[in-house]
Amino acid sequence: MNIKCDCGKKMVVSDALAGKSVRCPTCGESIFVAASQPGTTAGNTKPAKATGFYMSLGMMIGIVSVALLLVAGLGFYFGPMRVGRQWSDMNDNARGTVNNVITYALKAYLSQRGEFDPSHHAPAMENGDIIFNPPVLAMSMPKKIKFDGNSNNGAFTGFYNTETGDVEADVEYGGVSVAGIASLKKPAGRFHMTGHEENKNAVVTVDGQAMKIIYPTKETGKY
Repeated sequence: MNIKCDCGKKMVVSDALAGKSVRCPTCGESIFVAASQPGTTAGNTKPAKATGFYMSLGMMIGIVSVALLLVAGLGFYFGPMRVGRQWSDMNDNARGTVNNVITYALKAYLSQRGEFDPSHHAPAMENGDIIFNPPVLAMSMPKKIKFDGNSNNGAFTGFYNTETGDVEADVEYGGVSVAGIASLKKPAGRFHMTGHEENKNAVVTVDGQAMKIIYPTKETGKY
């Protein structure tokens, strides 16, 4: 078969040398003898150099690390940061609802017991007396947010429903405190209530019973 070196030298070699290398008598280069295909002449010779993209282990680790950081960053932005902004937007409204509903529940419950005097130590609290446990590292807004607080009648704890605006809480009554902190009289007991706002008006149920405030009559000043 005929072979040709890169230097231009042409040679005739035996077919038995196919797959082996011979040395060019002119330039001394090693020539690989490829098997001839029918109807063709064996060409040069030098094995083709391997081509392709090589990536080192360090480069692969770097790319994977960057990808993981990117995914984590996007997850944090569209998860906890987004939920934090949502809660920030609804915090004031939630605080006002809890204040209104629990205050009304206290007034209504005490009035049912004949212990509500609008002119003396009426149930009240400040918005700052309500402390929410905001969502932290949450990927979506929790359905319920826990809260704690104090009225001038005692402590309360419960949950605010972020989807419906409903409030569920256990509320102490009958106590006397200053600024919701200094207790002058221990609470007489505790009741469980649920409620929500309708057109800024509180609608409350205590221990499963719908509640309303019973005011003293003008004539007697009594219930």
